[in-house]
Amino acid sequence: SESFLEAVDQGLQVINAERPRNLDEWEARLAGASTVPRKPSESPPPSASGKRQAGAATGRLRIELFAGAGAVVAIAMAAVVWNYWFTERGEEQVRGESFTNGEVLRMEETLVPGVGKLTVLTQPRDSWIERDGERLAHSTPVTLEGLPAGMVELTLGAGEHRSIRVEAEVPKGGVGRLERTLERVSWAETFQDRLTSGGNGPEMVVIPSGSFRMGCMSGRDCNDDEKPVHTVTIRQSFAMSKYEVTFSDWDACVSAGGCNRYRPDDRDRGRGNRPVINVSWRDARLYASWLSRETGESYRLPSEAEWEYAARAGSETRYSWGNDLGRNRANCNGCGSAWDDSRTAPVGSFAANAFGLHDMHGNVWEWVEDCWNDSYAGAPSDGSAWLSGECGSRGLRGGSWIDYPRDMRSANRRWLPFGVSSISLGFRVARTLTP
Repeated sequence: SESFLEAVDQGLQVINAERPRNLDEWEARLAGASTVPRKPSESPPPSASGKRQAGAATGRLRIELFAGAGAVVAIAMAAVVWNYWFTERGEEQVRGESFTNGEVLRMEETLVPGVGKLTVLTQPRDSWIERDGERLAHSTPVTLEGLPAGMVELTLGAGEHRSIRVEAEVPKGGVGRLERTLERVSWAETFQDRLTSGGNGPEMVVIPSGSFRMGCMSGRDCNDDEKPVHTVTIRQSFAMSKYEVTFSDWDACVSAGGCNRYRPDDRDRGRGNRPVINVSWRDARLYASWLSRETGESYRLPSEAEWEYAARAGSETRYSWGNDLGRNRANCNGCGSAWDDSRTAPVGSFAANAFGLHDMHGNVWEWVEDCWNDSYAGAPSDGSAWLSGECGSRGLRGGSWIDYPRDMRSANRRWLPFGVSSISLGFRVARTLTP
């Protein structure tokens, strides 16, 4: 096609005042060249002037395309054509190069794809820009260079704003423009229910209804059990505890005669406002049941979908703040905090996500209600707990103070038998809200 020929010309940077200008001229030029290799004994037909025409008789010019190493590679048509079509040569010479009858001459060249620039302006100005999981900029306005010409997909995001995916057109050799205003996510309403035994229950945050894509979307460190990515719609808002349930919260339950009067060992890592540890899935459900009795409300463990929806808080990146770990944003083995790989951090030591929840990444693994399934094939799409599968094991989310950053990803999943407890296991509670 003409677009292909134009790409060849541009890719090979061929400049010649006499070059063919359209397909008819290309075909006319090629008409003088033999399309079938001759036997060495055959003689090339003479031209009208008695001279051999360029490329007329000494061999076959093969023009072909193939892909290699992700690049588009083509025969250097222009260089060969100039030699054959515009250079009168000796019987067996092409600019000093031997050319034997029947030989196929090939020259290869890498075509450079067209590139352009894109100027991006956003509100807020401290928005980050990513393409295929790679952070391209941390603020705007900015002009991104070296982008492939055509439509490109970018992800824009900022703290306390909902991340979005957009398509932008990058003109070849020019500068495109993209302007977007990100939606601010207001921190949700908080409340605490009164306990009949005295005091208040955990501080709760209202999580708005909405839809999100569940599973690994960043393309980095994805596990098979995080696929397939699927859409989940949570039609009714619910509440989730602002912090992980603390030792103080748990001890209030024990003091009131609940939680089987079990006092988990903190292993000298601190009690009070640190997340309770050494609790199993069954222990966590006992606490939620006690809260329900004390308040008259419906407390429970969150479903796995609710947990990821709340952790993402509108993001589609590895962490709620983006794809890059940064430093001192959470407590894990390698997060750069004061508690890394040593002990739990007091709850609320790090900034909240866009929904107003703290410590959704790191500190302690958090139990969810769901039975374990090793993929999302057949998973509920309404945000409810998946109560079929390997129900002797239950899901865990969020990573912990002794785990690596990849384990803190919003999409990451783990499981353990429901009776297991350890120094890295804790939980937070959810509460059903009346429509």
